[in-house]
Amino acid sequence: MNKNWILKLQHFCERYNLEFQNLAKILNDPKVIPMIRGKSFEFSVKNRLEKVLDQHLFEIIKPYMNVQIGSYDIDVQIKNRSTGKTYVVECKLAAKRSFVFDEHKPFLKVKCMKSRTLGTRAAEQKSKVSGKTIEELMIHNDQYLPGNFDLIITSIANSFYDTNDEGLFYWNPSQNDFDFLRKLEIITQQQAFDKMYVAKSIDLVANEKNSVICTRRQCHNKNCGFIPNYPIIKFDSDGYSQKPWVPIEKIATLLD
Repeated sequence: MNKNWILKLQHFCERYNLEFQNLAKILNDPKVIPMIRGKSFEFSVKNRLEKVLDQHLFEIIKPYMNVQIGSYDIDVQIKNRSTGKTYVVECKLAAKRSFVFDEHKPFLKVKCMKSRTLGTRAAEQKSKVSGKTIEELMIHNDQYLPGNFDLIITSIANSFYDTNDEGLFYWNPSQNDFDFLRKLEIITQQQAFDKMYVAKSIDLVANEKNSVICTRRQCHNKNCGFIPNYPIIKFDSDGYSQKPWVPIEKIATLLD
């Protein structure tokens, strides 16, 4: 390991009064791991996009933003170098143990919800620009609207994870899971993590066009226009993802 990297890590711990000698235990806490993995996945997505998109045509940006001052937290941004158009990318891992094996229509779920719920004051402000009432926004206070981002990118690995007695995630595909993964040419945990899919936010909202129905109990409009907490990726019997999801290698087909 690079000694300069270790020194930087030590300085980081000193700056924030973190116990350097206990850092591994801190990071391995079941309450901490999901946050770290979610943030790390943003960098994984950025690195993958730099490989699958022509960098002469697109610039991939990982903004550093302080959301405390009212700025929207952008995970990754894609910028068309010729037109200047930008696309906001939301990075979300698959929901744990969400893969359902079906010989004809296997599917898995993506965990897509806000880490911070919307308060009344924020709902009042959002209502003025979103076209939604304060009541609607409060009912869906942890859900996204399509205007919050343009694309969502996920990795399927989490859908094959279980939780042990200590509350820690671990890779645990069943035999049926492996049968499906082999159709995707996946054998290892890392290969599953690297298997990413992307969809447009507008194609995930609950409305008649998408045939997506809101299941929130307090919502009286099942075509409310919010993105469900757990969008579904469906596959055919050969392992090909169904619309609106496409492999990340085909993301250019979703960009104008």
